[in-house]
Amino acid sequence: MSVPTEPSRSNPGQTFATLLGLPICSQLRAKVSDRPCHIVGGALRDVALGLVPRDLDLVIAGKGREVAQRLATELGLHQVELGGDRFTAYRLVGPDYTIDLWDRRHHSLEQDLQRRDLTIHSFALEIGSGEITDPFDGLGDLERRCLRATTSNSFTDDPLRLLRLCRFATRMPEFRIDDKTLERAAAASPLSEVAAERVRTELELILSSPFAIRAAELLVRLSLYPLLWSGNLFAHEPSWLVLPESFSNLEAAATWLPRPVDLYNARMALMFALLPPAPDAGPSTALTAFRSSGWITKKNAMQVARFLEWNQLPRTEADRRWFLHRLADQWPNVVAYLAARYSGEEELASTRDEVRGITALARHSRHEIFDPAPLISGDDLLGDLGLPAGAWIGRILAEVRRHQIEGEIGDRHQALELARQLALSLDLLG
Repeated sequence: MSVPTEPSRSNPGQTFATLLGLPICSQLRAKVSDRPCHIVGGALRDVALGLVPRDLDLVIAGKGREVAQRLATELGLHQVELGGDRFTAYRLVGPDYTIDLWDRRHHSLEQDLQRRDLTIHSFALEIGSGEITDPFDGLGDLERRCLRATTSNSFTDDPLRLLRLCRFATRMPEFRIDDKTLERAAAASPLSEVAAERVRTELELILSSPFAIRAAELLVRLSLYPLLWSGNLFAHEPSWLVLPESFSNLEAAATWLPRPVDLYNARMALMFALLPPAPDAGPSTALTAFRSSGWITKKNAMQVARFLEWNQLPRTEADRRWFLHRLADQWPNVVAYLAARYSGEEELASTRDEVRGITALARHSRHEIFDPAPLISGDDLLGDLGLPAGAWIGRILAEVRRHQIEGEIGDRHQALELARQLALSLDLLG
């Protein structure tokens, strides 16, 4: 995501005038005029970067439930109570905006801002007066293009912020990460006690990002990879350190194929495929444990498992035909994933030629590979060859079909001859 405008430190109030002028803010201003109410978080960040906010985070000083109910009733919003320990939160959902209303109760505004992850989210705009409160110089970090933890406890207070840091690094690739923030993130505890749904959501956002390569670098640097994927923390292995290169290769390979590639599942599959070999467990075992932790949906785990069935691109025409038939419409995804596992410019160039060959075969032989009409049936085996009924009928037909798909036979006569040879090998013919 490119950053379209520079935030203004000389007159930051002017930067947020557009936000305060939105109809929803005008309505809110009229409804909460009896107590301090501030806009905080991502909406301010997005406006400062010249983007249009979609959600609003509000912090109010007391009577949060009463205010939330009043807003829900008078503005026609659906209300959901989110709960919390020190701060009670209410979500108000409307057709155009989602508003999260936080009641800071007896806590000061600065205490509320202090609990936030990054300084670029730790300043506030009073919805009535337009006054800005910025105790951690979040506006300055926006201007400097810097991601910096709000306090030294940012990551220990909520370990999920390790993944959020990776996500914001992909969402704002022009921002650098403060050195001290990286040190604190690397020293933080793993995510074992974080709710699975929160981890899964962050991973989906990270691995679906156009800038996932930057996240791969951070995941390795912070030891989140391979820890989350393998369940163990070892010294860095070369296979893990090539993760960013593999992501880069994947993006290149995606451009060689005739339709968009499922980058999220392909990236996830690479993260399992690049784990070091274990005596009693491979990538599929690690995927099963990952799924059990709730960090990937069942549907996506099934997709990733399909990637992991394949170790290299098929090289012969027969292997390519069977590969395409087995994968059907999923073949471009698996081709890109397999191409990403090669390294070096020369090897990647050779891989591109292989991908072109597979693509050409898929285009020019689509019907006979993906859904060929059967050359013979069970009745042919029973009648023409005189085979006895039994389970072997299905096995023979499956083998004949495989040879047909691989291009080794092409008519009924050849199919019957192959079936006869197979029957002889099974001692079914006298």
